Amino acid sequence: LHGTRVLRELVQPWAHSNRVVCADSYFSSVGCANVMNENGLRFIGAIKTATRKFPMVWLSAVELQSRRDRKGLVHRDENGVPILMPFVWMNRDRRYFVTNTSSLR
Repeated sequence: LHGTRVLRELVQPWAHSNRVVCADSYFSSVGCANVMNENGLRFIGAIKTATRKFPMVWLSAVELQSRRDRKGLVHRDENGVPILMPFVWMNRDRRYFVTNTSSLR
């Protein structure tokens, strides 16, 4: 994806620094989260249209009761370490994000 390629070039000076990259929907995708992880960077980004490999159908169907509710999925590596987390957060509307860091706790 073009956005992933551009973002990788922009953050190259900070590769392998474990810093957090926050991206809007132009740059965000599951693929971008994986590329940032491979380059030693944490990532969180908003998802709107780049839904390839993103569980949009499942997250769209999850029942959220009120503002600030959130639900997500955690994909773990063979050691049980979270490596990818797509989630939905409710404000007035649903907002979708993908991250390669932290947890949903």
